[in-house]
Amino acid sequence: MPFIFRRQGGHVCFGVSMVADHLLFRVEDEGSGLPSDVVDQLFEPFFTTRSGGTGLGLAIVKKVADELGGSVRCHNRETKGSCFELTLPCQENQRL
Repeated sequence: MPFIFRRQGGHVCFGVSMVADHLLFRVEDEGSGLPSDVVDQLFEPFFTTRSGGTGLGLAIVKKVADELGGSVRCHNRETKGSCFELTLPCQENQRL
């Protein structure tokens, strides 16, 4: 069951599910989506669309996901908006 955050002008949905032996975290919005050139660069270090941004946040997320055997991706939804997905492997009875 996803969590849905409602704001004036749209919704943001957050969900977590099991897919095989991975946890899938998904965040979707109803915005205008992202230009394809931005989607292609989102996870590159120092790429930012925000003034004052460092461009390191999503690059760090990708690095950590890769190191843990997972993945992260972003795509535009068919209807409208964008979707971020983070997958991380999980193991039962894993000790930290």
